Amino acid sequence: MIRMALVLLAIFASVTFAASKMPDCTLADARVEDAIKQKAAELNGHEYCQFRRYDAMDDLNRDGVDDLLVLFTVEGQDGGNDHVDFLSVFLSGKTFTLPITVKVGNRGQRDPVSIEVRDDIIILETQEWQKGDAACCPTGKGEIRLKLSDNRLEPVR
Repeated sequence: MIRMALVLLAIFASVTFAASKMPDCTLADARVEDAIKQKAAELNGHEYCQFRRYDAMDDLNRDGVDDLLVLFTVEGQDGGNDHVDFLSVFLSGKTFTLPITVKVGNRGQRDPVSIEVRDDIIILETQEWQKGDAACCPTGKGEIRLKLSDNRLEPVR
């Protein structure tokens, strides 16, 4: 019995040590982290930064400096296992403005899986839930197209 307790204690200690050495996937920019944390708190959920998608190679507002686009998911709202997907655009420039954030998916509808900008159009490739799909596993494919217009993200056909 004591041997079993010591083995379990050794396993727990090694797992705890390994977890404390895990790399931190958050960005160095506190403004981005704060905006995402604020959205998660607003929904009473949490966000796992290792599942984010980024695009930082495009200048959406045409000021000569690339902007940052972040696709992230808030999970566990009010203790459930639902999730909601968001796109936030952090415009570059001399003064920082709040990000432009829009809902782009949720469980049972669609999950964005990639982000790309082509000719000033933001394209989110998605996995879409089809009739008969299990809650875990969308089988359809689709996309969302958005364009920055007057500091808003507008759908594009």
